[in-house]
Amino acid sequence: MSPDAHFDEEIYSRLGAAILAREPARRLEGEEGDSLRVAAGVAVYRNNVRAAFLGVLEDAFPATRRLVGAEFFRFAAHEYFHARRPSSPLVARYGDAFPDFLESFEPARSLPYLPDVARIEIAWLSSYHAAEAQSLETEEIVARASVDPDRARFRLHPSAQFFSSRFPAHSIWIYNREERQDRLDLPETGEQGVFIRPDAAVLSYRLAPAPFAALKNLAASRPLGDALSAGLAAQPDAAPADILSELLSLPIVIGVQTPES
Repeated sequence: MSPDAHFDEEIYSRLGAAILAREPARRLEGEEGDSLRVAAGVAVYRNNVRAAFLGVLEDAFPATRRLVGAEFFRFAAHEYFHARRPSSPLVARYGDAFPDFLESFEPARSLPYLPDVARIEIAWLSSYHAAEAQSLETEEIVARASVDPDRARFRLHPSAQFFSSRFPAHSIWIYNREERQDRLDLPETGEQGVFIRPDAAVLSYRLAPAPFAALKNLAASRPLGDALSAGLAAQPDAAPADILSELLSLPIVIGVQTPES
């Protein structure tokens, strides 16, 4: 490494440390010249970087932000910045660990559903940015699978993103994402479901335990017969025909493979 390259590496290393430090640096140690000017420049850049990452979180978690309020959200974002340093060159992925952070964030303990609401927001974003694909019509799915229904395997839309919570987190997410003001009546049980983007908009489906378990098994490339069995294990009072009917009503299947195909 040349002396100039080594010097540049040291400067960038010190600059990075100053930007990521919890407290603003008064100056870059060892830097010559107008230390006040250098410190002011570092402070401006440091604030711009933090503002950019805060903006990423605000865009990614609008419902979470509304739940806790702007001031608390900024505080949580500040603590997240120091607890989970950016690890990906893709700024859009900066919030991936935010739900896990909230789970151990002591000031948010009074909102135990908050991490799951944030996870739902991540799932929605992942669905929104997923690849395009054409969903099959119900008649075509039935025709292809009828060759060997039990062993048929369904290929799901790349935008399919599952969510599950022991809290009614999906209802809470919708209420706050839509910024509604009416009374929110929450179910007493948890919620699970899937996001799909067959066209321009992300669609949200809450599912009962049986179709949810079946769909998760299909996503894991399990054959239809095994998927229906998993659905019945999750919800014994369900009927196989009802599970299958609900699965076929979703615009989520893009391919069907049977042993003969």
